[in-house]
Order: sequence, then structure tokens, then C-alpha cells
Amino acid sequence: MYHEQQARNSTQLNKIMNRFRDADLAERIGAATALEVRASGIQYTFSPCVAVCRDPRWGRCYESFREDTEIVRKMTTVVTGLQGQPRKGRPKGYPFVMGRVLLFLTGNHLTDFAHLEVMVPFRYEQFVDDLVCLVEHGEIPMSRIDDAVERILRVKFVADLFEHPLSVRSC
Repeated sequence: MYHEQQARNSTQLNKIMNRFRDADLAERIGAATALEVRASGIQYTFSPCVAVCRDPRWGRCYESFREDTEIVRKMTTVVTGLQGQPRKGRPKGYPFVMGRVLLFLTGNHLTDFAHLEVMVPFRYEQFVDDLVCLVEHGEIPMSRIDDAVERILRVKFVADLFEHPLSVRSC
């Protein structure tokens, strides 16, 4: 997986997994990764990169399963391993180019660094102070803060983080 929370000796790159071309193995690797990540107290992972590498100049080709769409399709079983079966009524899958207008309907979306819809402050204390000041001066409406908090809390409730907030020590 991609950097797996920066944990030492934990990187399992897609390029290695695709060598086996074994969808069942990919799913089991995903399940094992999910257990290890969950045991570390983290609720998500920045993987896999389900993209078809068509041009080796693309900076993320090393994360792709392969340039063959059939192999990429087959290896996406790693997602089922990572997530388990999706809950009913909850969308599952990956955004696609023409679906970009639908990205922000529910929850929140992460990137592996930034530039989606998030502030990544170098010093969070300064960010909080600046945000409070902007709200107090009417530059940012409180409704925008409420909306962001609602989306973040919705994701946490769906993930049962309030029922099970700590890592699973038995993993």
C-alpha cells in the first residue's frame, strides 16, 4: 500500500501485488493491511491507487497496478479486503472524471497531501487562531464551519468511531 501511515517496513506496492495477478490474494492482503492499520489506531489508508498507468511520465505510475485495465480491475479486490463488505445504502467505489460534480455529496474526501477541500496548516495553532478571527470578522460564515463539522462527524458516526474510538489491541 502507499506509505501505510509512514510505518516502518510496511509498504506493499501495487506493482508487487500485480505480479501474482491473484485477486483472492489481493483481497487477503487488503484484509491483513486493514487489521494492521486499525491496530495502529488509524481508521483509513491512502491506498490503493486504482489507476491505469498509460504514460510512465506520470508521477504516480509506481502506485498503479499495471497499464492493463483487466489486471487493474482484477486487483481491485484489495478494496474489499480493506473495507469489508459495504454497508447497505452507502455508496461504494471510486470517483471518475465525469462524476467529479458528485464528489462532495456526503462525508469528506481525503487526498494523500492536500488540494481537495482542506487546509493543511504547518502550525495548527495558528490556523485555529486565524480561522476564529476570520469567522469573527464575517469573512467565513459560521454556516460553513457547521457544514464542515457535520460532514466530518457523519463520517465518524458511519465508521462507528464514537462506539469504538480506540485501536483494537487484539489485532
